[in-house]
Amino acid sequence: MRVDAAVARAARRMTVAGVEAPRRTALWLLEHVAGLSAAAAAASPERELGVPELAAFENLVDLRAAGVPLQHLLGVQEFHGLDFEVTPDVLIPRHETEILADAAIARWRAAGRDGDWIVDVGTGSGCIPVVLARACAGARVAAVDVSRDALRVARRNAARHGSEVRFVESDLLVAIGGPVAIVTANLPYVPDDEIQALQREVRDHDPHLALAGGPDGLEVYRRFLAGVGRVLHADGMVFCEIGMGQADAFAGIAAGAGVRVIERLDDSAGIPRVMVAKVW
Repeated sequence: MRVDAAVARAARRMTVAGVEAPRRTALWLLEHVAGLSAAAAAASPERELGVPELAAFENLVDLRAAGVPLQHLLGVQEFHGLDFEVTPDVLIPRHETEILADAAIARWRAAGRDGDWIVDVGTGSGCIPVVLARACAGARVAAVDVSRDALRVARRNAARHGSEVRFVESDLLVAIGGPVAIVTANLPYVPDDEIQALQREVRDHDPHLALAGGPDGLEVYRRFLAGVGRVLHADGMVFCEIGMGQADAFAGIAAGAGVRVIERLDDSAGIPRVMVAKVW
């Protein structure tokens, strides 16, 4: 089949399935399978796809139409200018999380001391600690996750980008001592009764462990905040990503745990997305 016909058929298939940007998605999948960029496909629409290429391409199109995330099909997601391996064992990195990474980097560059620790909790793909290890000169960086499978992915991503990160299998901060200069956390914050309303790509393919935050979405953060003061040094800071409408409740929980929210950082939609806090 010709390239233009294969792309057109794939785009129609994904349009019917409600896939966003179906033609562009078809071109990405074609490049992944055949190494043919969008520009090359446009320049050579008459090129014939071989039987193995066409079969592989149409298999990916069917999977995307069924709701499998594009990132899982391509195997990567860009975060902070770097490509990270993603699998069903980890949450697909979101660009909103770059707000958290940027805030932690700014704090380190303003007040970080050589040899101090930065610890990322609930690390998933490892995108946060890898970026911090590259950007925070002199820092020692650790990444914590309760999922052994997630840590395997995170280790591969650290190796991919040449980042020196220590990986720790732990339930939140249980296995972490102090003192720590910066703690970052993008923990589960979706209320349990809202999970079924999420996009199918998220609901059916991101790990449930990385989504479910209990009845109000903040159950995991309650446990985290109860222990974060133990590991932070006197002027240490904590950076946490939260969901829409959770800022005030998070601040109240933090205060009850002896942690004071000092700044709220909005995302591009004006929603408080990152809470910055320190011990009272």
